[in-house]
Amino acid sequence: MRIRLLALAISLLILPTMGQAALRGTPDETFRYVSHEEIAKRQMEAGSLGICTDKLGAADALADARIDSILIPSPVVTDRGMTRLIALVERLRELMVVCDNAEIAARLNAAAAVGGKVLKVLVDIDPGMGRTGIAPGDAAMALVQQVANACYLEYAGIQCYAGNLQHLDSPNERRDASFS
Repeated sequence: MRIRLLALAISLLILPTMGQAALRGTPDETFRYVSHEEIAKRQMEAGSLGICTDKLGAADALADARIDSILIPSPVVTDRGMTRLIALVERLRELMVVCDNAEIAARLNAAAAVGGKVLKVLVDIDPGMGRTGIAPGDAAMALVQQVANACYLEYAGIQCYAGNLQHLDSPNERRDASFS
């Protein structure tokens, strides 16, 4: 968590701010709102492979800002959401989404087929929190196979987010707690 906050702080320092304007003695500069899109642009310019956002609306805003590689790590499950997702994939170089069950995988494949564009999919594994993700085991392996064999889906790997362990400072502590 501290590393992420430090990285964000560094990103914000390279953008013009009121404090920097005051130091330069230029009172004609006004307050500057730093949007997520501006931060994302700076991250991409610094070499990031893509930007992660949890909502379709935010992904649309990032696409409007010409961010061309986006991951949406929360499942898209509604028909309206899938329609928006397919419209979004047309605008990007790369879009990745997550899937945690066979029904959603089939619906993502059908939606992508209508758009005629292959959609990259991460299979979401539940680390034991019971929020999203499929339980590890045979069902997860079957979902991986389903995604990998779908005509309009490209299996891109797995996602397993143990948010309940992010308060632990040490990566070793997080690893050990993850496997306990």
